[in-house]
Order: sequence, then structure tokens, then C-alpha cells
Amino acid sequence: MSQILSTHPPQHSERPQPRVEAEAPRLTSRRPNALDKLALRLGLLLITYGRRSYALSREDLVRHVETARARHARELDWDRARHTLVPQR
Repeated sequence: MSQILSTHPPQHSERPQPRVEAEAPRLTSRRPNALDKLALRLGLLLITYGRRSYALSREDLVRHVETARARHARELDWDRARHTLVPQR
């Protein structure tokens, strides 16, 4: 009376599959169509338009350029003065 008792439940060759009530939507990669491209371009235009800087009047533009040139000239003078005042080693 030799019997071998298994310690584990018997293994089935096929696992039971869960029942699916409704088919799940499948994620597929698709290429963008013309409507997708148009929507993307429209969105980019709206973002660009919303972030644009407002145009300056001609007088404001001239004043801005003059102050920028003056600031740049001052910075050049400061750099020249700094290099000439530093003792050489």
C-alpha cells in the first residue's frame, strides 16, 4: 500500500479565463489625419498670438533703442575702466 500524497492541489493544464462582459476598448496607434493637424496648428497659433508682445509706437521704439544704446555704451565704459584700473601682475 504505497501511496504518494501530493502536498499541492493538482495542476490544470489550462488556466480559467475571466469572463469579459463587454469588450474593452483597444488602444491603437493611429496616424494623425488632416483634422488633427489643423487642430494642432490652430492651437499653436492661439498660444503664439496670446503670448505676443504688443507693438510699440514709432516714438516709443526710437526711445527704447536710444536708451538701449546708452546703456550699452555705459556698460562698455565700465568694462574699460575696470580693465584699466586693475593692477597688472
